[in-house]
Amino acid sequence: MIFLCFLVTQVAVRPSWSQLLHLYCIGFLIYGLATWETTFTRSTTQDGNPMSLARLTTVTVNGQEHAMTIRSVASVVEMEQNKVPILLVLHGGPGVSDIPFLYETDDWLEEHFIVVHYDQRSAGKSCRYYRQQRQQTRSSNHHHNLTIAQHVDDAVAIVEYLQHEFHQDKVYLVGGSWGSVLGMVLAKDYPHLFHAVALHGTFIDGLANELWSRDFILKQFPHLQPTQSSSSKEQQSQRLPMPPYQDRVIDLAIQRHWLNRAGGVYYKHPLEFVSKYIPFLSSLSLHADYFKHVLLSPEYSWGDKLRFESCSTVTTMQMMEELFQFNAYHQLGCYDNHNHHPENDTTTPTANTTCQLMVPILLLHGRHDHMCAMELVDDFYNALQAPQKQLVWFDKSGHFPDREESHKFQQTLLETFLKIHDDDTTIHDNRDVPTTPSAGACSWTTNNHTMGTIMQEENCNVNQIRLEQ
Repeated sequence: MIFLCFLVTQVAVRPSWSQLLHLYCIGFLIYGLATWETTFTRSTTQDGNPMSLARLTTVTVNGQEHAMTIRSVASVVEMEQNKVPILLVLHGGPGVSDIPFLYETDDWLEEHFIVVHYDQRSAGKSCRYYRQQRQQTRSSNHHHNLTIAQHVDDAVAIVEYLQHEFHQDKVYLVGGSWGSVLGMVLAKDYPHLFHAVALHGTFIDGLANELWSRDFILKQFPHLQPTQSSSSKEQQSQRLPMPPYQDRVIDLAIQRHWLNRAGGVYYKHPLEFVSKYIPFLSSLSLHADYFKHVLLSPEYSWGDKLRFESCSTVTTMQMMEELFQFNAYHQLGCYDNHNHHPENDTTTPTANTTCQLMVPILLLHGRHDHMCAMELVDDFYNALQAPQKQLVWFDKSGHFPDREESHKFQQTLLETFLKIHDDDTTIHDNRDVPTTPSAGACSWTTNNHTMGTIMQEENCNVNQIRLEQ
């Protein structure tokens, strides 16, 4: 096509026509790139073993097409014998897909699981289908289905699709940041669908998160601008938006800019030089790591890449009000043990607050995460009652332990989930689980006591891992 355009422009008689044809061909090429759809995902093995699974597809649930990757190193024979459990990943945002990161975050997991990522409605590759449906319906209220309840319904339908596709009764669930909101609701309302649930960057309370973040930024102000006078710093701190924000989009962008500069998002920023030496570009550098991975992602067409940021922004704007009102204690129907009566309007926990889940729960959190305050996560963990629960701290991570300490993150999931899978199905995986000294290897322990604290002193770093049965 490019060669044809070149020939046509060369034989044109008038320069003006040649220029017009050049512009037409360039526009045609841009349109082709923007509308071209890719179905490619890299092989899960270096030798491209055809017996392994690497699939990029779309699944229609609740009237909406969702883009999905399904990947595993395991052979088709093992899958047909139900020896390979399913691991479903819920991305954050809302509206921020993690498919572009899967080559960095899933390499060990794909050795032992069928790892599934899907772009939620109006996110990543799914945004194309969402916008097409909106144009077809010509409805100005089409965004009304961007709600927590709708995303939960979509996730349930995805799980049911995977159950049918791979003939398994349950799956393992991992949710990060906004995905942890969905993970909590799914664990409470649909425990029969899951072997276990893992949450990271756990979102406990929308308003409280912003207050904790603001307090952290204010404490870091003297270090962020050491050359400014005290009065100038005071004026700057007073301009820092106070939640709940009046202009949610602009105020939140300002808050995230300062939180990123203060070191509350990453332990080690992927573009540390920009964040440190060109501070006014700090908010852009926060998104730069996403842009880099999106641009290099073979799963995304150029149209997907061009739409990525706008789709994410629209989704965040539409859901921000509901997220600010989200409170895990209210959502889970937590109650006070001392009074022995439901406290569904509980917004802050007490020493007697209890949140009951009927599925094993694993919390993984970065010690440098000030976007979802670790103090809130620690309180929430103490209030949790579950068949098994575990809290793992990542000392060299901020809000993204799955990326900043990827192998430790994956190993924790492998040790925990495969042990549960062996106990549930008596199927033993003979493949070796990768090990690393920094992972703080720890196994689940079972006893006959209810909520008795068990500290794994022999095999675990007790400062990083807490395990209760």
